[in-house]
Amino acid sequence: MTNAEYVKLSPSESNFGQANLLGAQLELLKLIQSFHKFRVLRDEELILKITLKNYLEGTSKEVVKLERLLPKADYKEDRGEDDSENAAEKHKRLSLEEEIEKVRAKLSMLRDEI
Repeated sequence: MTNAEYVKLSPSESNFGQANLLGAQLELLKLIQSFHKFRVLRDEELILKITLKNYLEGTSKEVVKLERLLPKADYKEDRGEDDSENAAEKHKRLSLEEEIEKVRAKLSMLRDEI
């Protein structure tokens, strides 16, 4: 047989040890409970993702059917209008910058007179 050694604990030390042990058990049980809840939520998430994927595939098929049924439209984009709009916008910006410079020049002349 083995030689066993015993240590006598005071009642306060015994209570402290039991309280810590019970606290650790409680934390482990809460952790297990949280893990189970997480697994349930993860399973629900997976089911919802699969359902969403199926709906999207069905919708995609319906869009393809709809595109085949609708008449095709032949049109050409006129790129010249975009360039003229950009040019007008650029001119407007330049004119604003010119106006700002004029106002600054007038302001500096007024400051020089004072």
